[in-house]
Amino acid sequence: MDIHQLELFLAVLEASSMTRAAEKFYLSPAAVSFQMHNLALELNTELFVREGKKVNPTPAALRLAEHARSILKLTGQIKQEFDDDPSKDSRPFHFATGVTTLIYQLGKPLRLLRKQYPTADIRVTVGVTEEIVAGLNAGLAQYEKLKKLLLVPDEFSVATGELTPSMKLKRRVVEQKYKAAIEALYSEERVPAPPPG
Repeated sequence: MDIHQLELFLAVLEASSMTRAAEKFYLSPAAVSFQMHNLALELNTELFVREGKKVNPTPAALRLAEHARSILKLTGQIKQEFDDDPSKDSRPFHFATGVTTLIYQLGKPLRLLRKQYPTADIRVTVGVTEEIVAGLNAGLAQYEKLKKLLLVPDEFSVATGELTPSMKLKRRVVEQKYKAAIEALYSEERVPAPPPG
């Protein structure tokens, strides 16, 4: 049994489908089914019962789910603790902003960032939004280019539900939370500001 198997197990449990769980992890349904079979063998119990295209959890699966969630949460905390050593983090931070935002809103956050990450390479490019987007798009194929932009007021986290304990983005949660703003990006309407929190 390993962490990856437990993540797959919880995905199958939540989706009630090997196929949808497989899509989430970019695996084939057969690979997910094989992992669930091996997990059941290792635990010497049946975890899921097929009912048409759905798979229903057994009582043993529901018990395992409680343990799996606890383990994944603890694993995420451990990774976070060891990943969060700011004195060793030298990843670059590149910001592009307008002059007004830089003057009135970014001064304090940039000072805090420098204090928290003393060895990081922090760069700020000041420009007009259209020029910044053009710079980002330079050299990209048409289908890769940034066409619309949505800034959200919240930081994604495990606590607020947008990230898994292993810090992966939960696309469906984010899409649901900002559904109105995302839909407005693809319409002719003005994009409403996403609600905070």
